Amino acid sequence: RRQRQMCIRDRASISDPEGNLLFYTDGVSVMNRNHMIMPNGNSLMGNTSSTQSAIIVPWPFNPLKYFVFTTHELGGIEGLRYSLVDLSLEGGLGDIATDFKNIPLYSPVREKVAATKKADGSGFWVLTRSSKSDSILVYEVASSGLNLVPQVFEVGNVLSLPGAEAGYMRFSSKGRFLVSANFNENDFELFKFNPVSGEVSEELEIETNYEPYGVEFSPNEELLYSTGISGSIYQYDLNNWSASDISNSEIVVGTSSGSPLGALAIGPDFKIHVARLNADFLGQIEEPNQVGVACQYVDLAIALQGRNCKLGLPSFISSTFRTDFNISDFCFGIPTKFQTDSSLLDSVYWNFGDNNSGLNDTSTAFNPTHVFTDTGHFNVILIAKQINGEVDTSATLIYIYPRQKKGFTNNDTILCSGDSLKLNLIWNNGLS
Repeated sequence: RRQRQMCIRDRASISDPEGNLLFYTDGVSVMNRNHMIMPNGNSLMGNTSSTQSAIIVPWPFNPLKYFVFTTHELGGIEGLRYSLVDLSLEGGLGDIATDFKNIPLYSPVREKVAATKKADGSGFWVLTRSSKSDSILVYEVASSGLNLVPQVFEVGNVLSLPGAEAGYMRFSSKGRFLVSANFNENDFELFKFNPVSGEVSEELEIETNYEPYGVEFSPNEELLYSTGISGSIYQYDLNNWSASDISNSEIVVGTSSGSPLGALAIGPDFKIHVARLNADFLGQIEEPNQVGVACQYVDLAIALQGRNCKLGLPSFISSTFRTDFNISDFCFGIPTKFQTDSSLLDSVYWNFGDNNSGLNDTSTAFNPTHVFTDTGHFNVILIAKQINGEVDTSATLIYIYPRQKKGFTNNDTILCSGDSLKLNLIWNNGLS
């Protein structure tokens, strides 16, 4: 069964490190990489009219499992729920695990869900907002799984108008700031976020003369962009953490030609894409780190090849498009390989977290290798200077496996390059 349902607002998708699609969802159905609904992928309790109907978060150190968080529209009783996609099922195409579908977390919630990496790279923070109070709920996803008990911070506003649940919520790229648009209430809220502890604090409420819907931070976290359904893009300067200063910095940096505007979403090219309702082109902010009209909004930037856009753009973990790196070969005694996209980088500095390796514990090569001195966990840090002068830090906790010297046991066996195992096959007739 091929998915053909129109999603008015948001979708979520995820790919492997090489950019190959794994699966995607509109919050109601989950489609595999062949664009077919997974066998158990129907009837999720999100909603295609929810601003952020779903977001996909990997299970750390469990590369075949992913949490799918969903929200319902207008504070429906379905609330925030999660389902677990297991890519080891259905011959590698994946399916929702039978016992982990539509598991309730909290109700009711606004049409908002956002996620960012933990500061040490070991997991993720997933946030939503209560639709009946000022509470922001922070869930932790770690190697042990999802912590079902959230941290709760009473730092936001309380909605007073119908429909105010709509509007996007986004993290900045390094997870230091959070923005939440309140459609119908003519304002948005800014918060500081601690990616180490998950704490939300220092709320600022910015009143506007339009209905904010899409919101997104610049890559350098110094500017904020917001859309009004009327068709304008607004920019705000965040360098002074003051509601009045931020409000007074408002400037219109772009206007769409006849199309109401919806979601804003940063891409891997560090440009901000703009949803244009019922249009066959996406808009794009070419230089989002630049102040004022120097940010260069282009209304007809990306052709959709005969398709029309709606109000939404896919929700990703905000830190996805930071300078990040891929790792291969996790076995003790052989070089572990590290790779990063150097096309936008000026220089890099690696720390492999392997203190016993002495001077070999660091490297300035774009794609280095490192032979770890022991098995176990190591926290690898990359400090990357981009060609635009911005400096970004990424961290990932990895595990180096021991070499295998014996045959198979009842447990899974990790094979490393160069390992060999003796197999003793017993046929049904008793011959070996």
